[in-house]
Amino acid sequence: VLVGGAFSTHSIAAVVTAIGIVVLGFITLALVQSSLQGIYAAALYRYAEEGEAGAGFPPALLERAFRTKG
Repeated sequence: VLVGGAFSTHSIAAVVTAIGIVVLGFITLALVQSSLQGIYAAALYRYAEEGEAGAGFPPALLERAFRTKG
């Protein structure tokens, strides 16, 4: 929507700015997703080694990671 609106203004500066904002948004989302994945992996490792779920992680959530798939 942002890029489409910039194209409708027929302004190169607006288009470049909109594309830059979209790219920065995707980079930010990728960094947040990567951080959350690392936190979950650390909690899962801790649960597997020590049997503790840790704060903020229900044990049932971590137990489901070890179910056999079939």
